Amino acid sequence: LQREVQGLRMYRGAVVDATSGAVLLELAEMAIADSDGTVRVGGTEILGRLVRDAGTGEDLAAIAETARQGLLALQQDSDHRVVAAALNGLQT
Repeated sequence: LQREVQGLRMYRGAVVDATSGAVLLELAEMAIADSDGTVRVGGTEILGRLVRDAGTGEDLAAIAETARQGLLALQQDSDHRVVAAALNGLQT
């Protein structure tokens, strides 16, 4: 999981559609649930990308809103790195 998250963190600029958005959201949720702090930060960064890069469309809007709600909740995380990544992801 860490390798996949790190690969996604390095790859920027890909178009997010409903299918890839759903996959990214699922990967982010798995990463955030992980015990490794670095993986959790990567999952938080993916949520930020979904909020920032989700295009138009009903499905994408729902995915972006789910990601935004996740970032809002992560502001209360015990790991300061996760909190920083959540705050960064909420800035548009």
